[in-house]
Amino acid sequence: MKAWWRRGITAAALAIGANATVAGIAAADGAHGNDGLLLPLTGSITIPITLHGNVIGTPVGELRTPDHSLTLRTRDLVRALQPLYDKLYEASMPLHPPWPTHDHPDPEHVGGFAHLDHEQANLVVPVNVSGNAIAIGGPAHADAGGAKAIGAAPSPVDTSGYGGFASGNQTSVDATVPVVIAGNAAALLGKATSTGDSNTAASSGGPITTEGEKGTLSGNVIALPATLTAAATANTTELLGTAKTNGHHRITTTTGGRSTSTQGTDPLSGNVIRPVTNLTIHLHPSR
Repeated sequence: MKAWWRRGITAAALAIGANATVAGIAAADGAHGNDGLLLPLTGSITIPITLHGNVIGTPVGELRTPDHSLTLRTRDLVRALQPLYDKLYEASMPLHPPWPTHDHPDPEHVGGFAHLDHEQANLVVPVNVSGNAIAIGGPAHADAGGAKAIGAAPSPVDTSGYGGFASGNQTSVDATVPVVIAGNAAALLGKATSTGDSNTAASSGGPITTEGEKGTLSGNVIALPATLTAAATANTTELLGTAKTNGHHRITTTTGGRSTSTQGTDPLSGNVIRPVTNLTIHLHPSR
């Protein structure tokens, strides 16, 4: 086996491995497809966490849990690994076909197999635990104090399948999963009260643009926006005590964006499939 051939196989293996591990969790702030060899798989996980104004009442006084806010992001890890990925990617460049990537492709240069395809998955999970009061043998007063847990993962995609075969196809899974436990009061041999408001918001994904003109099985979009909300807000529980709550706890979500493509003459190109899934589990007293 010639030396250049051995080097080529090694570079390909390293580049594909890097693409699976690094690009597989890369932050998708904006994507423009690929150059036809490595299939780009991008995405991000964003978890903003807010703990605020939670109180436990005891016979010796109130115990206030620490307030804390932080955001966990996979993109922070990706940025640290990006220089390594860039080196591995450059090592594989001799194996890449000479197709350029264009936001608005030149028909004379765009084509090929699996050119400018793109897959992405983004997940935003805001967690808001605020204004909860638990009285155990002593009074507890909690105030949510306008606590906020807000997370976003914008990821617009703009590619093309013009004149290609199975090219410019997009698959996007954008999900939001807000988790909210706020404004609840529970009393056991005591008085528990909760007041104040909270705000939890999550947005994931963005617009997707491609085209399938003069292509075959090209320029198709499968967008899968999904939202799962799990919340317990403004509930009261009493056992030989008194519990009261008064506040508003807002939850908003936005997933995906407008998906557009052009079809041309091939009925299997330029199609857009975008089912929407929303599931809410909300424990909240009827009023």
